Amino acid sequence: HVVEGDRSVDHFDVTQGAPIALGVGSSGLYIGAGPRGRLLRRGPDGSTEELVVTQSQYIWDVAIDGNGVLLGCGADAQVLRWSRDGTVDTLLNATNDGHVRVLARRGQQWLAGTAVSEGSQDSEGRGRVYELGQNGGRLLLETTYEEVSAMASMGDAVFIAAMTVPSTGTPTVALLRLNADGASYPVWHGTGIWAGLVRDGDDLLAVTREPTRVLRWAADGQTGAVLARSDSVVPGTIAFTDGTLILADAHSGRLWKLDRRRADEGHFDSAVHDAGSVATWGRLSWKGEGNVEVLTRSGNSVEPDETWSVWSAVQKDETIRSPSARYLQYRIRLEAGGDSTPSVDRIVFSLRQANLPPRIEDVVTFPYRGGPGALQNPDQIPLPGQHRNNGNGLPQRKSLRVLRWKADDPNGDPLLIDIYLRGDGQSHWKLLEEGVERVKTVVWDTEVMPEGITQLRLVARDTESNPGDTALEDSYITAPFTIDNTPPVVQLRL
Repeated sequence: HVVEGDRSVDHFDVTQGAPIALGVGSSGLYIGAGPRGRLLRRGPDGSTEELVVTQSQYIWDVAIDGNGVLLGCGADAQVLRWSRDGTVDTLLNATNDGHVRVLARRGQQWLAGTAVSEGSQDSEGRGRVYELGQNGGRLLLETTYEEVSAMASMGDAVFIAAMTVPSTGTPTVALLRLNADGASYPVWHGTGIWAGLVRDGDDLLAVTREPTRVLRWAADGQTGAVLARSDSVVPGTIAFTDGTLILADAHSGRLWKLDRRRADEGHFDSAVHDAGSVATWGRLSWKGEGNVEVLTRSGNSVEPDETWSVWSAVQKDETIRSPSARYLQYRIRLEAGGDSTPSVDRIVFSLRQANLPPRIEDVVTFPYRGGPGALQNPDQIPLPGQHRNNGNGLPQRKSLRVLRWKADDPNGDPLLIDIYLRGDGQSHWKLLEEGVERVKTVVWDTEVMPEGITQLRLVARDTESNPGDTALEDSYITAPFTIDNTPPVVQLRL
C-alpha cells in the first residue's frame, strides 16, 4: 500500500515473493523479497520488474546508494551492491553469520548488522557490526546478543539495537552505543523485541514490542524517557516522516502515528508491583502539577485479569482504597487545562505485608570434638562424619556440645532464637539462652547441666520487625539425647 496523509492512494500485489524490505529511489520503489532473495523495482508507471536474483534466500534491508542499491541478504549473509548498469558487486560475504539484517550509514561509510543462523548453538550470541570497504568488511563490534536488528547514526556515534529471541523464555533487548574510536557500551537493556530505531533531530526514538513502548534518548545516550506504552498496538516496523512517528501494527496491518502535538488527555499504567505476599496498602503520594488523577487496582494473579479489583481513585497523601492483595498497579490520568501542563515526576506508596510465621525446618545437636580454632566461627563446624580441619590444638573437653538449626522467615524478617532445655521426667522448660541472632549454630558447655536424657526446644520469633501481638513464632523440639560428663572409673582388685 502507498499511503499519503491518512489514506491509501495505491496498492499492488508482489507476485515474485514476500516483500520484506523497501527503499524509495529516484527511479521508483525498490523491493527486497524472499525466499530466493529477489530485488524488484516498482516504476512510476506502475510496472514491476525483477532486477536481481541473489544466491541468498532473503533480502532483509534495502538502502539507496547514489546510482545503486545496497542489499542486506540472509542465508547466505552478504551485502551486495546493484548498479543501474545491471552489475552486482559483493561488498561483504559474512561466512560466520547467518543474515545481514540491517544497513546504516555513518559519514561516508556503510555499516552492516548481522544475526546468527537459525538453530545456532551459540548460547552467547554473535550479532555483529561490520564496516564495509573496498576489501570487504571490517568487524567493528561483536555483541553478546543473537541479532543486530537496527542501527542509527548520530554524529560520529552509532546506536545499535541488539536482541536475543529464544525459542522459549523471555526475549531481551539492548541499546548499545559504538563510538568513532571503536569503544562501545550499553545504554539501556530490557525485555521485548525491537521494532526499530529512527532519528528525530538530535534525539533518538526506539520502539519495542512485547511490551510495546516508545523510548527517546538524547544524542549523548545519557538521558532517556518512555514516551508511550500500548497494549493494543504490536509494531512490526516503524518509520519517521515530517515529525511524525509511524508504527506498522504487525497483527492488524494498520498504521498508527505519534506526533509532537499534545493530547487533551492521556493515561499511564505502571508495571505490576509485587509485594512478595498479601499486603495491606498504605498511603500514596506523588510529586507533580496540573490536572492529575491517580487510580489503583489490586489482585493476586501476576497479570491483571477479571479477578482483580476495579480501578479506585486515591487522593494525594491518602490511603489506597484497593483491597489487600499481593499485587498492585496504579494508573495516572493527565488532562489538559489549568495554568500548567499536567505532569508527574514521582509517585510513592507504602505497604505492610501480612505477617507470616517463621519456620524452623531442622535442628541437630552433637558433641564437639574439634580444636579451639573452629569455636571462633561455630557456623563452620562440620557435621559428624564430615572431614574438615576444626582448628589447631588439642580436642576440647567432653562437655562441649553443638546445636545447629535451619530457620527462615517468609517475610524476610530477622529472627531471634530462644533455646530451652528439659531433663527426663521434668515438665517445665528451662531457658538456656535468649535472643540468639545472626548465627545458626551455638556451642554450649553442658558440664553444669544435670546428666541423663535431655531434650532441647528452640523458638524462632520475628518480634524485631513486628511489634506487639503481630509477632509470630515457631518451635521445634529435638529428639532425646544423653548428657554424660562423668568419666569412667577403673577399679583394680588385687
